[in-house]
Amino acid sequence: MFDRLDAVKPALRKLIAALRERFDYASVLATDERMRSWRIARSGITISSEGDGGYGFVIRVFDKAGCAEYSINAFSEEMIPEIVQQMQTRLDAARAALPEGIAPMPTAIPDDSPAVLKKEAKYEIDPAELGDEAILEQLGRIRDKGMKAENVLDIVCTAVYSADRKIFLSEHRDLDESRSPASTSACAIRKSPA
Repeated sequence: MFDRLDAVKPALRKLIAALRERFDYASVLATDERMRSWRIARSGITISSEGDGGYGFVIRVFDKAGCAEYSINAFSEEMIPEIVQQMQTRLDAARAALPEGIAPMPTAIPDDSPAVLKKEAKYEIDPAELGDEAILEQLGRIRDKGMKAENVLDIVCTAVYSADRKIFLSEHRDLDESRSPASTSACAIRKSPA
């Protein structure tokens, strides 16, 4: 489901190696999130997708006198030299902003003891694989059944789906976790006054 994180992971490792040549510590948090929602009501059918809403990277570097962070929504191996320079520029700018005679506070380097995690959530039915038609059909059946009740003007049925994967990489850590699709559904009933 999140193949593009697998595709970019080797380049992220190269980024970590390049950053470590200049900084005491470097890490990258990569995330990819998928969301979709379905709504059926008297006014019609709505399908909303925010497929790339949560795709991005947070890069952090530390030295003994500071840290810098940089967030981006796209990454490729060609960007590595630019990112390394950007991190150095950010650290230099922070130091330059200090009043004269004030030294940066010592900064603790995060623990980077070796750790590996690969946790993939399992699910019975992935709404993305089920498809829009099947989901709308189910919502329609629920709505149609409810519309047969007395004094019902409208029933709005919705379903919302989201799934995500996060990868955290540093020189000695490779943490990878995906959450199974979480989905919720609800129906709101609007009745005529009795």
